[in-house]
Amino acid sequence: MKILHLIDTAGPGGAETVFLNLVCRMKRAGHECLAVLPREDWLSDRLQEEGVEYLVLPSKGSLRFDLVWALRRLIKDRKIDLVHAHLLGSATYAGLATLFTDVPVVATFHGPTDLKDARRFIRLRRAILVRGLDKIVAVSDGTADALRDYGIPGDKIQVIGNGIDTDYFVPSPQDMLRREWGLDAQAAIVGSVGNIRPAKDYGTLLRAAAIVVQHRPDVVFAVAGQGTERQFADLISLQKELGLESTVRFLGQRTAGPDLYGNFDLFVSSSHSEGLPLSFLEAMACGRPLVATSTAGAIEVLERGEFGSLVPVKDHEALARAIIAGLESGEAEKQLLAQRGRRHIVERYSLKKMVGAYDALYQGLLAARSTAIQ
Repeated sequence: MKILHLIDTAGPGGAETVFLNLVCRMKRAGHECLAVLPREDWLSDRLQEEGVEYLVLPSKGSLRFDLVWALRRLIKDRKIDLVHAHLLGSATYAGLATLFTDVPVVATFHGPTDLKDARRFIRLRRAILVRGLDKIVAVSDGTADALRDYGIPGDKIQVIGNGIDTDYFVPSPQDMLRREWGLDAQAAIVGSVGNIRPAKDYGTLLRAAAIVVQHRPDVVFAVAGQGTERQFADLISLQKELGLESTVRFLGQRTAGPDLYGNFDLFVSSSHSEGLPLSFLEAMACGRPLVATSTAGAIEVLERGEFGSLVPVKDHEALARAIIAGLESGEAEKQLLAQRGRRHIVERYSLKKMVGAYDALYQGLLAARSTAIQ
């Protein structure tokens, strides 16, 4: 197949990582892959490293008809067999660009927040998604529910969970951060991974941290993720207000691999909205016990608390209690939870399984189009 892959963003993040992994695996499987990005950034660097061809077509603005025509020309000139778009903007442009063509289009939505700003021109957007796309993939059941609430027919939606490379994400205990910060071996590190943005609700995590350190002064919180100067400034202001300057450490953008997760005694998420967070899958594959707020994605991955602790969203007191309980549980209990969590991820959320599901979807759509043409 010749596949055109589109995405709204290009910086580091969960959707971008899924996009990168899918494009690279499809290329390795023998398909011709061309990526279209809105700008040069983290994602373009990674694609270049992997030898994947990409083009930059700016998409900033309301409705860029010049982008629609550019995509139509690209699809025709490169004889594209199938288009796969990620996130709302790219899904809209892909749907418009392929109208009245025989090229099937798939769009992936990575969480309910993909639709939060999509209420303007809702009827037009919905019509484009329903008529212009052959299949809309939701990464979780919660995301599928959000799509249905938006007005997308259920038979247009297919759930394909995110996947990670479980041969790469393996248990690998580390003491890099302890040595870097001069911590005692007995000190506990509670880690969180995710870009600094409103949905991650790091304010709730900081308020929980203020309670935890009253009970356990030896606990340090590590937050890894990219954010704007304003977003960091707001968190640092709250950090100072709560007296957490030495307790909460902002790591900035870090590679989220076993070398990072292996430093954490506990992984925590304070989000108020999640689709199917890669950080959960990665942490569990690395044998880290989890505490998370009860977003739709967290409930789905942790199977309502079977593979980790769940607490109400925006409840910093409940989050603090769960963190303390997780840190003070027995070693045998931690090991059992870690083993069960990793096995769950290997069985349900492997990259191989995700790529196989998308490949089957592609083949099915192409076969259906071929039959319709005949």
